[in-house]
Amino acid sequence: MDDERPHLWRSAALLGGLATLCLAAGLAALALRSPPPRTYRELVAYGLEQRGVAYARIEMGEMWPDRTNLQYQIYARPVSIAVRVRLEDGSLASGWLQCQELERGCTLSIKQLGIEDAPLPDLAAPEPPPWLRWLREHMPG
Repeated sequence: MDDERPHLWRSAALLGGLATLCLAAGLAALALRSPPPRTYRELVAYGLEQRGVAYARIEMGEMWPDRTNLQYQIYARPVSIAVRVRLEDGSLASGWLQCQELERGCTLSIKQLGIEDAPLPDLAAPEPPPWLRWLREHMPG
């Protein structure tokens, strides 16, 4: 019975080490992933990067319908936003970002770049101001 204890301790230490290594790898993967898109410009950048398009600048143009009431997002559908992309070679490509709702169900179309109705993820909630984030972290409930 005494002969089995060192073997058990080594096995437990090995399993603990493997669990720690898996946890560290998972945390590193979370830390290295890019943050979710929070603005329409970031959403277009995501779509371009997913397709390997090198760009210098993204400009967002007019929104249609142009009198969309942003306070009542549920009534604004579908929404189209003009997109202009300045490529690294200096040329300009134009297209549209179209969303079924203001921040959901978006697709990107820039025919000059061979992108037609490319699905994009939904926009993430905007970052709260630092004072509100601090308050949420330090207040109970």
